[in-house]
Order: sequence, then C-alpha cells, then structure tokens
Amino acid sequence: MRFRPCIDIHNGKVKQIVGGSLRDEGDQAKENFVSTQDAAFFAEMYQKDRISGGHVILLNAKDSPFYEKTKEQAMLALRTYPGGLQVGGGITDENSRTATIPFSWLTEGKQYIATIYEDGKDADWDTNPQSYRIRKVVVTPKSVLKQKLAASGGVAISIKEADKAEMKGLKTIR
Repeated sequence: MRFRPCIDIHNGKVKQIVGGSLRDEGDQAKENFVSTQDAAFFAEMYQKDRISGGHVILLNAKDSPFYEKTKEQAMLALRTYPGGLQVGGGITDENSRTATIPFSWLTEGKQYIATIYEDGKDADWDTNPQSYRIRKVVVTPKSVLKQKLAASGGVAISIKEADKAEMKGLKTIR
C-alpha cells in the first residue's frame, strides 16, 4: 500500500476537520488542527520526500466568501508541485447525495481530461462498500459536474491537460 498525501483547505487555511462537521452555511467545521503554514509548504514537503499522487481538497462552496482564498491556496500547492498533486475528492455521510463540482479554477482556454473514481451504481456502505467505477471525461473551466455519491461513499478526480488524441471519444462535461 502506498501513502497518498492530502491537503485540505477550508476558509483559506490548511486544516484537518472533524468528519461530518463541515457546513456550507456560515462556512463552519469542527477543527482538529489548523496549520500556520500555507499549502505550498506541504506541497514542497511532499515533493522533497518524493511522495506523489496526492490531492488538494477545496472545502468551501463556490458561493462562499472564503472560496477565492481557498482556491488561491489550492493553486499555490499545484504550482509548487506540478504533476505531484491533483485537485479533487469528496466524501459523504450515511446519506447519499449529489455533489456539484465546478472546474472554474482550471486555466481558461484549455481542455483537460478528468479521470473520475466514483461509487458504483450498486455501492452501499453496508452491503457493497467496494463497488466503484472509473471513467474519463473532458472538462474545461466552464464545466460543472453533478456527481452522485452513495451513502458513506465518495469521489476522487485526477485532472491533466488534454491533447486532441486523448480526447477522442470522450464525453465533454458542460
């Protein structure tokens, strides 16, 4: 098994929150730890130690007054360790839901391939917790993904800049 680093960013700060405590209303969460370091510090540490395949999670909704600061920290981490980190991921509690995932943080004028690791159609925390599927789609900064999350399920998304050959036959998310 390989360690996969994660940088969670909430209200513009790197932090660890108590699972299930995140609320969009008021941008609230119970915190286990809030770092005095920015996201670049952790990205640089992972790069120095050659730990790749990690993800950066933006924990504020796009309409949050903290979203831009959170996005700024995420972009800082990605620029610090290009190719070593990716943005994306989400989990839910015992209630299934649909998450809205905007890609507005991507560079305008470019297209990307998003590899989505998602719950399978029959995924269930109790009866089928290991059901998943992997799919690839094309995304742009204007894309918004409506992603179903199974009860106690989740999603991870790996994004890379696309070339025409790689995009052939893939659906584009609008």
